[in-house]
Amino acid sequence: MASPLPAFDQYDFDHDATFQSGLAAILARTDAADPSARARATTKAKQFYYHKLQQAAGHATASAPATVGAVAATTVHEPTAPADTNTAADDEPAYPATFAEIVKLVSEGKPVPGIRDIPDVLNTAPPAVSRMAAPRKPWEQASS
Repeated sequence: MASPLPAFDQYDFDHDATFQSGLAAILARTDAADPSARARATTKAKQFYYHKLQQAAGHATASAPATVGAVAATTVHEPTAPADTNTAADDEPAYPATFAEIVKLVSEGKPVPGIRDIPDVLNTAPPAVSRMAAPRKPWEQASS
């Protein structure tokens, strides 16, 4: 039976390194003695991965998923580093400038802008007086 999704069938999962590395991790947790379980896991992984590719390519929206058959197969591009990263010459990890500033403020004990200061105190009002009777214990219910 021909699939209603020709673009899915034409996608080259065998040569997609990202898919293959994820599939290897999934199949490592699947029973090797059960070929049908491995086939189901592979099919599910292909469907999940292809759906994520379509979302990343902007072919699907939350309100109306795209018809995958009308979309050509897409390629996955490796993410690039943001342009505002710091270069770390002294073995410190490179963070975006805003994150580095937040780390500096927190490590110096200074307040971080945009964060509310919530005091570490409990409610100082006296507790309300209970108006209901305490529920009976199971052994009290059985004796009455």
